[in-house]
Amino acid sequence: MAAQAPYTTYLENYVDGIVSLPQELQRLLGSLRDLDDRTAELMAGAREKVQKLLHLSSQSGKKAQDGEAKKIEALRRDVEERYELVTQWSHEKVRLAVLAYEMIDINMVNLDRDILKFQEELAAQNSLPPDLSGLEKGLMAGDLSYEMMQQQQAASLQASVRPPKVSRGKDAKRKSSVRTEKVDPFKHLQIDDNVAARISPPSAEADEWIVCKVISMSDDKHYFDLLDEHAGEDEINTHRLTRLNVIPLPKPDSRHAIQTFPPGTYVLAIFPGTTAFYRAAVVATPKRQKSALVGDYLLEFDDDIEDGIIMQRAVCIDQVVALPFDFKLG
Repeated sequence: MAAQAPYTTYLENYVDGIVSLPQELQRLLGSLRDLDDRTAELMAGAREKVQKLLHLSSQSGKKAQDGEAKKIEALRRDVEERYELVTQWSHEKVRLAVLAYEMIDINMVNLDRDILKFQEELAAQNSLPPDLSGLEKGLMAGDLSYEMMQQQQAASLQASVRPPKVSRGKDAKRKSSVRTEKVDPFKHLQIDDNVAARISPPSAEADEWIVCKVISMSDDKHYFDLLDEHAGEDEINTHRLTRLNVIPLPKPDSRHAIQTFPPGTYVLAIFPGTTAFYRAAVVATPKRQKSALVGDYLLEFDDDIEDGIIMQRAVCIDQVVALPFDFKLG
């Protein structure tokens, strides 16, 4: 049988490598559109609340009655929560945009590498076509560095929506003291750390997230080799995933810097007694004592009903992470 042409092998390998790319990008872009719609709706409501709050504040003055004071406080809290959620969604939009860039960039890098390798093979066979001369220089000229993308991400985060300055009275100092700076969740990720890993294929109707241990990762922390220590004998126990499918778990020794989720928020959490993550609604959050978190989350998992009663389960804070906006419940 005739040997397969080398260019055909390279092309087939590249096509096989990007077969899931359109679905992944479509999911990311759909999530970004959904976030845009939610943000626009939330901002419209926030502006209306701000106008009411400013009107009531100007009318009541210092002699506000108890009823008016409570109404102003309720409006203030509503406005604050709305703007905090908008800021959170803005960060998520930036994260999804970076992930989309990384997915495209790594495929471009792989294609460039294969083309240059193919060029070297042709050169060694003295069959290099004229139109391939200077190829490496052309590829380098079209490259967008990851450092530039990081600078764009930082600028977007700084430009995130900020809530209007509304007087908070006695609680102002206390609340501001518990805020934490937005940081890259992968910054401190190390070998042997546990993560939440999405092992379901892009075409799956529902996401499957499990606990895995990091056994290796790329220098830029874009790709991770993970070990499922609880996989069965006939199950795949290693996975190679991108950032899109990995969420670092909070570390117990850094409870002062762990993000918290208010009641009513959907999260991704380990169901007690298992190593699988499921969607859950927050009922109660851990308490803060001297800027450190104490206690567990109280969660209600989807479809967790016994004798007609929705169960509420305590889950350790290092087993709860933000629910991805592209999460598929099925």
